[in-house]
Amino acid sequence: MTHQLNSIKKVLLLTPSFTVDKTSIRRLVNPINFLYIGAVLEQNGYEVVIVDSPCEGYDNISEEGEYVTYGLSPEQIKERINLEKPDVVGVACSFSFNEEKVNKLCTLIKSLDTNIITIVGGIHPSFFPKEMMEECSDIDFIVLNEGEYRALNLLNALKNGKSYDEIEGIAFRKNNEIKINPAKGFIQDLDKIPFPARHLVNMEKYFEIGMHANPFVRNRRVARVLTSRGCPFNCCFCPGTSYWGRFRPRSVENIIEEMRILKEKYHAGELHFLDDNLTLDRKRAMELFKRMKEEKFGFKWCTPGGIMMKTLDEELIKAMAESGCYQLTFSPETGSQRVLDQIIHKHFDLKIVKPLVEICHKHDIDVHSNFIVGLPGETREELMMTFNFAKEVDFDSVAFFIAVPVVGTELYNICKTRGWLKNTSRTADFKHANIFIGEHEKEFVMPREELEKLVETNTREFNEWSKQKNPERWNRKFKIYNETKKDLSDKIMGRVV
Repeated sequence: MTHQLNSIKKVLLLTPSFTVDKTSIRRLVNPINFLYIGAVLEQNGYEVVIVDSPCEGYDNISEEGEYVTYGLSPEQIKERINLEKPDVVGVACSFSFNEEKVNKLCTLIKSLDTNIITIVGGIHPSFFPKEMMEECSDIDFIVLNEGEYRALNLLNALKNGKSYDEIEGIAFRKNNEIKINPAKGFIQDLDKIPFPARHLVNMEKYFEIGMHANPFVRNRRVARVLTSRGCPFNCCFCPGTSYWGRFRPRSVENIIEEMRILKEKYHAGELHFLDDNLTLDRKRAMELFKRMKEEKFGFKWCTPGGIMMKTLDEELIKAMAESGCYQLTFSPETGSQRVLDQIIHKHFDLKIVKPLVEICHKHDIDVHSNFIVGLPGETREELMMTFNFAKEVDFDSVAFFIAVPVVGTELYNICKTRGWLKNTSRTADFKHANIFIGEHEKEFVMPREELEKLVETNTREFNEWSKQKNPERWNRKFKIYNETKKDLSDKIMGRVV
């Protein structure tokens, strides 16, 4: 395919509507990856529009079976594209179950104007570029992995009428064939990337809706901050290292400068750190928390994406508390050391968890904990060890997740190789495209339905136990969340009436 659009000026970045289980919270987070890409494109002279469908169409809800979808409808997206008249539309495809939705959006875009260039990016297309482009002829390009400068290089080539054949990290069509130029490396100096272009979205609406990744906030004016990228570890269920590469930190001064903007321009009151490893570099972490305290930002903050427990000690936890930390997310994943070491490959001693939780509580920091259950090779006894561990350690809240074979992970590759996937389609419903199927169920701890009931029962029992054990802490956790839900309900009823 040859594109001769030397006049490329306007880029529209589009996030599809979002689909969740009916029992789930309809979370809303600003698309930080697009905010970074938009910042780089703006810095280089492009006009950028971001259409975050879940935000703009948050109250546009449709139900199908056990799922709820919220966001702009295809007709509303069509109206926005006709209004904006972009030269290029970039579509996010972070999750495998979004592939069909993204394909339909690209077809919709081409139906409006075949000259609009469609570019897709995200975790899923980075692992399946050829398959996605074979499935949907309306996708012109795919940008692999980190998108900021690969997207810029591609647009510059198109704008200047130059060849894009040698641009690394993209997939494209040429002579009726799909060509893939593998991604080579990652951005090493993250300080060179401009701060997220938050002015391209309606930050006030995210604040107003208030259903963040951690919805149990202390201040509804939440900003998301990424102080590093990548991870040095290879947990069997996580695609992070495959997609983001190894750990790369921003400098403390660079982070503090972004925080100043968040405070002065957006009046943010709370930060959610998105890092996989905020405290991996202990010296940097201590300096950051010290500077946050000295600057007197007054932020409350938490780590919805988790924190590396084996990097923590009382000195560091105390510094976190003094800089505004009110909750840390621990991810021991299991109550079995064998499962942790031999199946998950997350190497630390589970014995450190309980003392760390006690230290956090001493400094008035809540601890949420994540667990993965139903991994191949886990025994029934080890599963029960996990449920018991959650109570023994005295976490403030927990989440038990049933193992899902996400693309780009060791678990996915194992399940695919052994024929354990219920549906081998890349677009499978990943709640049900699990590893508990037919004759293969004997490979796992118990049938899927039994495990789901056990997770539901233990979650309910834990919540009841936690509420009775410390009602003051429980009520504090839910205070703003309940107020937010009421506000949203009142506003929706006001529109309906």
